[in-house]
Amino acid sequence: MAARKTTTVISPSGKRIPFSVSKAGRDEWRGKNKDRLKAISKRYRVNRKAKGEEKHKAYMRSWRENKKSDPVYLEKRKAYLKSWRSKNRELINRKDWDRTLARLDNDPSFALSRKLRTQLAMSLGGGFSDALLSVIIGCDIDEFRKIIQSKFKAGMSFENRSRWQIDHVFPLSCCGKDSEDVVKSFNNKNLRPEWSRDNLSKRDRVTTDGVHTALLCGIQKIHLRWVGQISAEALERAKYLGFSVFLKGVQIV
Repeated sequence: MAARKTTTVISPSGKRIPFSVSKAGRDEWRGKNKDRLKAISKRYRVNRKAKGEEKHKAYMRSWRENKKSDPVYLEKRKAYLKSWRSKNRELINRKDWDRTLARLDNDPSFALSRKLRTQLAMSLGGGFSDALLSVIIGCDIDEFRKIIQSKFKAGMSFENRSRWQIDHVFPLSCCGKDSEDVVKSFNNKNLRPEWSRDNLSKRDRVTTDGVHTALLCGIQKIHLRWVGQISAEALERAKYLGFSVFLKGVQIV
């Protein structure tokens, strides 16, 4: 029998491997080296994919840079995006709301900021940015989160924040229609965490602590009507400190 003609191939590791030139010999060799061939083929595909992805990324970077200075393309893209947003407004709103809900669940600082901005908007109207909110509360929102955390009662945490509320020590309703006093009442000195049931039962009750806190925030007027309550001690203290007190149908307790 004639000797089978062979040659050698170089493996990825640099090792010389005998390889038959004839078809029968190659089939035999493949049968004996299936796992090796699979590994080589897989490595080749991975390397080729990585090179292809990098080449595509480089091409796209170059393409985007070139398009930045193309006024025709920019105008067409602007028109396309405007049309797409108009046709998909419901989808956009739903995705925005889903992201907002997820962030409210996972970001306590964002949840506090949104709660305060909502209260301000309800009291004064209009919108409030985080930058303006920081000026009003007297610190940035991350610092405010630490302040609120330092005032936690036993059992409170940001994980169970659905069970407590941000309470105004000096009630917001006692500022009347004075927008300056409303803004002052949102100073971090006048805000604290309170269990929801306790905060709802407190309602518009003015205490001595509330009077002192109002003074710290620069508030020197008390407007109380009908459902409000003020303790006799708080009323006496407010008058002593020079507060202007307006009471109508208020219960003194």
